[in-house]
Amino acid sequence: MPRIILKSGYIKKGGDASKYLKYIATRDGVQISNDSFGDKVATEKQRKLIESLLKDYPESKNLLEFQDYVKHPTRKHASTLIECIFDEHLNELIARGGYLEYIANRPRAERLGAHGLFSDQAGSIDLSAVAEEIEHHQGNVWTHIISLKRGDAERLGYNHATQWATLIRSHRNKVTEIMNIHPGNLKWYGAFHDEGHHPHVHLVVYSSDPKEGYLKKEGIDILRSTLAKDIFKYELVNLYKEQTHTREQIKKETQKQINTTLESMQNTLYYDQELHQQLYELRQVLDQTSGKIQYGYLKKEVKEKVDAIINRISEFPEIDQLYMVWKELRGSIHQTYTDKYQEVLPLHRQKEFHSLKNTLLKELLAVDFNLKKIELEHVSTFLNVETTIQEVSDNDVTLEEIKPESKRLRDLKSTFKIKTQTNPNVISQFEESEQMDGALLITRLLHHTSRTLDQNIQQKLNSQYLQVESKLRLKIKLKKHALGQQCHDPS
Repeated sequence: MPRIILKSGYIKKGGDASKYLKYIATRDGVQISNDSFGDKVATEKQRKLIESLLKDYPESKNLLEFQDYVKHPTRKHASTLIECIFDEHLNELIARGGYLEYIANRPRAERLGAHGLFSDQAGSIDLSAVAEEIEHHQGNVWTHIISLKRGDAERLGYNHATQWATLIRSHRNKVTEIMNIHPGNLKWYGAFHDEGHHPHVHLVVYSSDPKEGYLKKEGIDILRSTLAKDIFKYELVNLYKEQTHTREQIKKETQKQINTTLESMQNTLYYDQELHQQLYELRQVLDQTSGKIQYGYLKKEVKEKVDAIINRISEFPEIDQLYMVWKELRGSIHQTYTDKYQEVLPLHRQKEFHSLKNTLLKELLAVDFNLKKIELEHVSTFLNVETTIQEVSDNDVTLEEIKPESKRLRDLKSTFKIKTQTNPNVISQFEESEQMDGALLITRLLHHTSRTLDQNIQQKLNSQYLQVESKLRLKIKLKKHALGQQCHDPS
């Protein structure tokens, strides 16, 4: 359920708009004069009226006031539930004389003082004059009900009419905009009802020009969002800051992974064969592309290649965890003013991260590839070679023991199919002659072995540190970064 609820409707010309106004104006002071009397069992008249209302409006069973009534069917809870249902469906029920009669004559009820209307200007309002004006109005009259949860209303100060009046007055121009009413013609009145689990305010809005005014569904959403951003502004500021910080972290980490991957390709270190293949193919297409190379100007099939690469990089653990945090923050903001389903998109489809695609293109074009396109025909043999390298690092073998493996590498031409792309600027990655340079192969084998040994040593060093669960470690990193501290986490 959203933290703010807004329900809108309208009463046509010749309807009961004046009755609506009188009800919201005078209901504000209704109280049960004897609490002990309110704790008695609900009357038969109350029970029948509740049954009738629930039959017409079954969704009212979701109200917290209904749950209170079910647990404790007292006169006080029954009265609160009836009034809550009536408030939510006031446009339809206002003409039911039986209900108004109940409000006026329910057990031990009394009305306190004058009405509770407020409007543009502070001061007293002549209820009779306003009701008569609305009764003779030749156009539509719109009604809005805006409610908060009890806890939020108490904590943020929206448990009295003064705060609500200030809020509505400050957004008067927004009301005229979404309702298509000239500011000079706007007429509105409000009344606060401090009732049950959802304190709320009723608004009556119309134009002095009967031909003016209409309200679209999109306008209701805009008004709800506008009021929510004002009511919860201090809480939302913190959420927005955290979300922005996380977004920037995602962009930095993504660029880091792009640069690392491209660097490994330049050094002919194929740690992610699929990603390297995608990058190489994209680069070949870009080299043949004329004009300005930006994502928005690319052909559909080229855009799909870019999207596929960004999607693959977003699966890296560091980026994936950051993106999960960003989505949680975004969901918290979204749920402030609506309960509508928000589609969860992958990172490469989120508009907030569109710039990453141009970052990829920029970094890719800046690299001078010294490589050829390699297609593996026998993946099993490739895995065997990797296993051999790992075994070398694990068993601390000598150079004499490595030499026999060089023969296996010389025979790779029977296992791998090497396709040379015609390009005068490309330096051959492997010799095209029948016999491959054994010294070069041994050097590369030793290079891979040294990197593997280095990784093993680093893992042993890392094991000396206190191990922290990944999600907690991520939150610690973000917190340290927010405080301007350096993070020396070995991970």
